[in-house]
Amino acid sequence: MTADTCALSERKTLLPFCAVHFLVWASLPLARPSLPYDTVEAMVWGGEFSLGTGKHPPLSGWMVELVRLLLGNPDVSAYIASQLCVITAFIFIYKLARHFVDADKAIASVLFLEGTIYYSSSSQKFTVNLASVMTVAVLVYLFHRAVATDAPGYWIGTGIFGALAMLAKYTNGIVILCLGLYLLWTPAGRRRFRRAGPYLAAAVALALVASLGALAWK
Repeated sequence: MTADTCALSERKTLLPFCAVHFLVWASLPLARPSLPYDTVEAMVWGGEFSLGTGKHPPLSGWMVELVRLLLGNPDVSAYIASQLCVITAFIFIYKLARHFVDADKAIASVLFLEGTIYYSSSSQKFTVNLASVMTVAVLVYLFHRAVATDAPGYWIGTGIFGALAMLAKYTNGIVILCLGLYLLWTPAGRRRFRRAGPYLAAAVALALVASLGALAWK
């Protein structure tokens, strides 16, 4: 499939799908009489700019508070934040799939996700799951490109989103562990340890977590 054909598929299918998804799932919940409990919980944590709790790490609260500061209305902010997470995940899942299949099949892989609750009905409430859906999708894409190209920018991005994934949900540590095991167990991964990339990613991740932690502590 040529680049022009790929771009046409994106314009005709992927982008309209993302736009319709955003409009439906960001506006439909406005009919609710009140915000979901989990979303209110995230807003309270975000307003306090806390370091997280024993239940969840802090990123979801910080994200929804940032959007609230930008838009003002808490309900609208929460529903828009939710769909921004989903749409970002869609885009990076598509980008990753394009390295394995043609554009039409990559788009299909995104369309099928609409049938799962985390990308559709459950996305009406902003929770750690949505923050995780977004950060993990971006992380895996950047990690794949970092291993394939050894470009410093991809390794830096891997470090940033590795840190954000951990700040989104504690169980994302399993995802990061799996990425580390891939580096250890595959020839392509082990070769990268001879270069600065993995160490750069780890340093960026640790620095970001420490910086955000220090900021929140104040």
